[in-house]
Amino acid sequence: MTKTNKRRVATIVSLVLITCIAIGGTIAWLTDTTNSIKNTFTVGKVDIELTEATPSENDNRELQMVPGSTVTKDPKITVDASSENCYVYVKIVENNTTDYLTWTIADGWTALAGQNGVYYREYTKSTTGATYSILANDQVTFKNTITNAQMDAAETNPPTLTFTGYAIQKANITDAADGWAKLNA
Repeated sequence: MTKTNKRRVATIVSLVLITCIAIGGTIAWLTDTTNSIKNTFTVGKVDIELTEATPSENDNRELQMVPGSTVTKDPKITVDASSENCYVYVKIVENNTTDYLTWTIADGWTALAGQNGVYYREYTKSTTGATYSILANDQVTFKNTITNAQMDAAETNPPTLTFTGYAIQKANITDAADGWAKLNA
């Protein structure tokens, strides 16, 4: 091949390469992109409070025992409005009360089978929350059969009622018994 032919071939090859680069640079790919979807996971909660207004706002509530009398005893459980659907429980522990006083659980509470002194109810989420009385008519009654000897014995071993509130979400809980078991696991 002559020198001139070599130059022609080199020129043609160069022109072909330049043409391919120019064509390649103008080729467009068909593409697409979706909008983003952001999932934000918020925190659910169950929030309850146990309160009692009488006889005064302190932790040890002493009520004078007078045979045959009825006194106000108004423990209440309040479920905060921000709470999820839940089971609400109250555990009532009695110490030395059998001979001295009587009380009745308020309407809406159900005794939890197999759990002495444990009652429950269901809370459904609302914009205002809910407050539940624990004792019927917010009262206890002292028996009119209390003797002087019993009163003397009560000086060293007074009758007591202790209330404790609990709550657990309803979601993924089979029933109230399952919720109580999970609370105490």
